[in-house]
Amino acid sequence: MDTIPTKTRLEALLFERNLGEAEVSKRTKIPRRRLNDKLRQRTQFTLPEMRAIQINLFPEMSLEEIFEGYGE
Repeated sequence: MDTIPTKTRLEALLFERNLGEAEVSKRTKIPRRRLNDKLRQRTQFTLPEMRAIQINLFPEMSLEEIFEGYGE
C-alpha cells in the first residue's frame, strides 16, 4: 500500500487534490510565506484562515475533518 508523505490531515487533503501552496494561497488569500509557516506548524492558523480554507477548498467538509490532529 502506498503511503502519503504528509504530517497532517490538511497536508494529506492538499496532496490528494494536488493543491500546492501557490494555489492554496491564491484561493484563500493567505500569503504564501504565512501559509508555509502554518502548514509546517511553526505558527497556528487563525479561525478566519481556517474558514477560508474550508470555504474555498473543502466546502463539503467540517473544520474538524480538515484540521483533525493539527497542532498535536
